[in-house]
Amino acid sequence: MGMRQGAHTQWECRYHVVWCPKYRKDIFINEGLRSYTWELFKRIAREYDINIEAMDIAEDHVHMLIEIPPKLSVADVARTFKSISAREIFEKFPSLKSRLWAGELWKDGYFLKSVGSEVTREMVKKYIDSHWEREGNPAQLRLDFKPKRA
Repeated sequence: MGMRQGAHTQWECRYHVVWCPKYRKDIFINEGLRSYTWELFKRIAREYDINIEAMDIAEDHVHMLIEIPPKLSVADVARTFKSISAREIFEKFPSLKSRLWAGELWKDGYFLKSVGSEVTREMVKKYIDSHWEREGNPAQLRLDFKPKRA
């Protein structure tokens, strides 16, 4: 998926996000828990208008490639996934609390990396650096890029 459009906004906000269970426990060796969590994350994404482009639930961590609308902050999105899933997973799998001493499902924090498609960091930097050297109205300038062909 490339640029998306709203009434007055064009955007592409895509992130690789990773987080781990508390103490990096390998809780997802339980296939029932892994399947439940997979469906739970898909439901949360639908409810919050988040597009999960790719997801993997490994034994001791979760990877997602997500696209979020600009009205949401990525910090709020990570917090939402982690808090809702913790509550619902502990309700469905109460014995899990005994494996996690503090009674918390997820470690604090997460890994985050923004992911672009057609426009690279170098292109944006070049555009910004040469902004005032160009002729015309700066508000009408366009990034010069060629979309990749599939």
